[in-house]
Amino acid sequence: MNDHAHVLLRPGAEDPHAALAAVDTARADYRQRYAEAQMIVPDAVFDEVREVNTALGAVYGTLVRLTRGMPREGDDLPGVQRGVRQGWRLLSRMRAAMRTDLDVTEPSHGQDMRRPRSSP
Repeated sequence: MNDHAHVLLRPGAEDPHAALAAVDTARADYRQRYAEAQMIVPDAVFDEVREVNTALGAVYGTLVRLTRGMPREGDDLPGVQRGVRQGWRLLSRMRAAMRTDLDVTEPSHGQDMRRPRSSP
């Protein structure tokens, strides 16, 4: 989705409908994985999975509307970029929940599980 947002930021560089088709292909695969997860993932992890799904769905919807030239009020590329960043944060939380469930790490108790950035 991030790549598609960049296509929309550079009009004429690539066909936005072709880029959206690539997102649709990835989304179809994702939806299959999500359906499988509903059947096998523990509730504590699935709560996080559901949040990721909701956030990614919102970003996808905005991208589709922008690509088709039918945006809703508030639909814009900076909002897409914020949504993608939020999706990464939610994915980090989901990964932490999965690792906790597998007993690979301790629960984070609301802490950000991402590694701190190293200084240049």
